[in-house]
Amino acid sequence: MKKNYLKLLLLLLFALGSRNASAQIFYLSSASGSYSLIEGDSYVFSANLYSVSATPVVIDIVSVYNETNSADFAPFAATVTIPAGQLSTGLLTIVTGDDGDIEQNESFSLNATVTSGSTQNNEVSQYVTIIDNDAPPTLHQYLSANLIEGTGSSAYLNLSNPFHSDIAVTVNSADGTATLADYTPVNWNYIIPAGQTSLAVPYMTTIDNTPESDETFTITFTVTSGNTANNSAVYPVTIIDDDTVPSLSLASYQTTEGYDATVYANLSNPFNSPITITLTPSAGTAGTGDFTATPQTKVIPAGQTYTSFSIDTTDDGIDEPVEQFTATAVSAGISNSPVTTNCTIIDNDGLPDFVLDAYSGNKQEMIIEGGGIHIMAAMTAPIATPVVVNITTVPGTATAADYAPYTATLTIPPGQQSFSEDIYIPMFLDTLEEGLENFTVHAEITSGNVYNTSFDLPVTIIDDYNVNAHNDDVYSIANVGNTVSLLANDTLHGLPLNVADVTLTTSFDSSLGITVDANGFLTVPSTLAMGYYQLGSYTVCENANPANCSTTSVNVQVISPMGSTYTVTYSDYNGDGFTSVGDLISYAFTLTNNGNLPITNIDIQNSFQINIEGGPIASLAPGETDSTTFLCNTYPHAR
Repeated sequence: MKKNYLKLLLLLLFALGSRNASAQIFYLSSASGSYSLIEGDSYVFSANLYSVSATPVVIDIVSVYNETNSADFAPFAATVTIPAGQLSTGLLTIVTGDDGDIEQNESFSLNATVTSGSTQNNEVSQYVTIIDNDAPPTLHQYLSANLIEGTGSSAYLNLSNPFHSDIAVTVNSADGTATLADYTPVNWNYIIPAGQTSLAVPYMTTIDNTPESDETFTITFTVTSGNTANNSAVYPVTIIDDDTVPSLSLASYQTTEGYDATVYANLSNPFNSPITITLTPSAGTAGTGDFTATPQTKVIPAGQTYTSFSIDTTDDGIDEPVEQFTATAVSAGISNSPVTTNCTIIDNDGLPDFVLDAYSGNKQEMIIEGGGIHIMAAMTAPIATPVVVNITTVPGTATAADYAPYTATLTIPPGQQSFSEDIYIPMFLDTLEEGLENFTVHAEITSGNVYNTSFDLPVTIIDDYNVNAHNDDVYSIANVGNTVSLLANDTLHGLPLNVADVTLTTSFDSSLGITVDANGFLTVPSTLAMGYYQLGSYTVCENANPANCSTTSVNVQVISPMGSTYTVTYSDYNGDGFTSVGDLISYAFTLTNNGNLPITNIDIQNSFQINIEGGPIASLAPGETDSTTFLCNTYPHAR
């Protein structure tokens, strides 16, 4: 029986250093640029120098089996020479065996030693992986598509591993909410040749002039001959309408005076004609001497959704507080003209300013109820004394019933520019149908040599009364499976959604064996192979108001039952704070069996030429953890 090998990604720490271009360093390289190959293929490589040598360099090269044996490749042992004045030995070949056995990928190493000639290094190892091509592959489609009507793309199918024989596939499209008037039907036969792992199938959507909702159809890959673990995969496509008049949103972020303030303009959806937008800056707490107030006009081309405007600000040499001006966009091509945003100018003269900054940087934060806002308390520059700030929330049209009131005294230590922790204010989900509400986060500076003594951050709460389906990321352990409720995080009228009040429809890849019952419980079978699956989408519509619907996506990731983590300890040998000879990096690996069956004969497949000690582990029972068997000590290169 072949061993089960755990692949661990090892984080290696290398000190920075410059390479002497004239140094005669030898190395091994693959002719293809890849250090893996499918069994039955030949591995072609060479021994090389980075710079020529005045004398011949003689090298002994020998193969080491690692997990492989003589049935997997022809053992290699040879003495080769890089002639004086040349950089390479020429090409060398190792033939691998196509054995017909279903097994894990295996590896061998090539160890090269210089026996004659002057080189900076004397030994090199190269790790080569032989990829098995006998296990029936699993069909995966990892992507879904969102296309503007009238455009095309390709549907992608991937195999989990190469296979030793051809696989025949039929590809057919099927209507969803989109019909044949919306796209060109797909009906093709393809062959995935032996050894290849992907297939791309082109498709095209149809342009029309009808304002409508976005529509969907599917492209299904079905295996008609060849041995695969599953026989079909579904690729969902969403056609984005470009005939509905879009709305416009603006966003602007802080800028330091003297630099451009940028206003980002985004359409809610693409449109079939160009949209002309005129943006006009106007004074707020910042006067027209602080920025250039000249109107600007930009055109968003048909089918696109974005443009931006740059507004000059003035580096005036005046010590002043944080200032704002407004930017207003007007357009005959949008549904919500005019649209306004605030632009913030940070002073760079004299004393620093204290600011409250939401993580997105937009001073008029809009948060959906049930969510929350993260705020940073910071200064425009650090100072040598502490800055003490009292922060409170001040009601507006929103009250304590809409958000969690916040009161705290924060201290920014000397030499630091911000408070080390963020301020988080949650918004409450209620059962009221209401308009936009607002409150203010107010900061009062009580100690510290800063320019301003207070700062206000306005926050707007967006109502979430209608049905709201939230994205679901589902995790399952291979050979175990999982069942989760898709509707558990969805809401209706500000309350957790009751399945009796809605109609649930799904558009999922049925070939995976994943099921959803009438109550919205999704079950991932224990037989589903490890991988990441974009399952598709589901829609919930309110029974009492069928037009009140919300659609979201579902992703499923099946992970290995073998969990692995590691800790790294760096020992500074001489305590000088720099990387130097004698320093030690130690890795300790922790392995956990998260499955429901024992895992036996566990070893590490080491893709790096470092010394991992310990193992194999004879067995790990379900739920058992081992943190002492595998260790690694390595020494960084000195600068």
